[in-house]
Amino acid sequence: MWQTDLSQKYLPEVGFNEHHLLGLILARDAANAGFAQNNPSRGEDIACLPEIFLMRMDAPFAELPTTMLMDTLDCLQCQWAQTMYQQGDDAVWAAASEFVSLLFKRTGQLVGSTAADDTIFNHIPSTEILAEGRVGMTQSAVRQVLDIFVILFRHLDLYVRYESVDTTQALQDAAHTLCEDTFVPHALEATKVLTVAVCALQRSRL
Repeated sequence: MWQTDLSQKYLPEVGFNEHHLLGLILARDAANAGFAQNNPSRGEDIACLPEIFLMRMDAPFAELPTTMLMDTLDCLQCQWAQTMYQQGDDAVWAAASEFVSLLFKRTGQLVGSTAADDTIFNHIPSTEILAEGRVGMTQSAVRQVLDIFVILFRHLDLYVRYESVDTTQALQDAAHTLCEDTFVPHALEATKVLTVAVCALQRSRL
């Protein structure tokens, strides 16, 4: 999650860069595990999850069509900074972590499958016609989704890291400032800077 270079250009003959390929492996691995019976079926079943994250989602995780997935990821990008860093406590962050993980599991199902019609793959900009008339997600859409997820997971990891040590106020302020630009393409790799600082602080406490 931290060692790959998110700004690396993808190989045209492959369609992905190193971080995308790693994300695909992890997403497919999560999907192969399936949705356990103890997993929340819907977003509203997750206690303490901010309702604003659910404004575009009204289906179970296991049945999410691509339109709801893409709209929910857009919502997370727009609302994350204010909701998580200005209002979120430990319970909210735990809920968000579970929510993002279940969306990632569903993503793994979608990127590894095709369908005979557009019932599931109903987000037109992210859908293409594949072999034998089946439909699935475009490579550009898969790249976009994986870019979003790695940043969400970095935010979640950063929260755990700087909550586990007695961080300085300046470092916490830097995290809050960084989150405002995290989803902008040119800032994708910037999250590594804060992580280096947090890890250095952790080592100094040992």
